Amino acid sequence: MDEAKRNHPTSCRLKRNWTPLLPRCGQVRAQGLPSISLVSKSSTNNQPASLGLGVPTFPATGRDWYVGVQVTIPIFEGFVRNYQVRQAAAQTEVQRYTPRRGKKSGGA
Repeated sequence: MDEAKRNHPTSCRLKRNWTPLLPRCGQVRAQGLPSISLVSKSSTNNQPASLGLGVPTFPATGRDWYVGVQVTIPIFEGFVRNYQVRQAAAQTEVQRYTPRRGKKSGGA
């Protein structure tokens, strides 16, 4: 009986449709958690500079760079995240129990 459940075409199709949605609930939930990012920037400016209008320009080089840590802490989103997690869970359940009609594989 277990082998029939695993190998039955409808069961296999349900698993294929449902499996990609499993990480969706966790992904939506994780978007509301604090995050830490490493950020960096480097730029160079070789634009000639002038002291004023009509004054000859002189070569100038400017360099700017930084490396830092960015911490993002969501404070309050008005329960939007909670609704999004519930919606993802509901979509997963719908996909889990709804067989999709598709092209049958096989010969003529």
